[in-house]
Amino acid sequence: MASQDCLTVEGTLAAFDQHLRRTRGLAAGTRRNYVRLVRVFLLATFGDGPVEVGDIAVRGVVGFVAGLTGRWRPRTVEGAATALRSYLRFLRAEGLRSDRLDDANRSGLRV
Repeated sequence: MASQDCLTVEGTLAAFDQHLRRTRGLAAGTRRNYVRLVRVFLLATFGDGPVEVGDIAVRGVVGFVAGLTGRWRPRTVEGAATALRSYLRFLRAEGLRSDRLDDANRSGLRV
């Protein structure tokens, strides 16, 4: 994956998809859903600008998921939370983050 300095939404999603296929062995349909849901988050967070993974905070992730509850069905919101946890684990595995944002729900926040 490219260095953190020049991540684009599409570049990071392509690397995430490869990670899901290579290390998790997820089926193509599951990978498409995860990538689609993470794309919504990244575009909401960064727009068309570069993806600054260091700027992703618990409050932003929780706020994003909470904002979906009024518009999306509960199962889709649950899927979005699962996809985001997987994406945050991917960032840590790639060395782009060292914290454990994917464990935010263990500190009382439901992600």
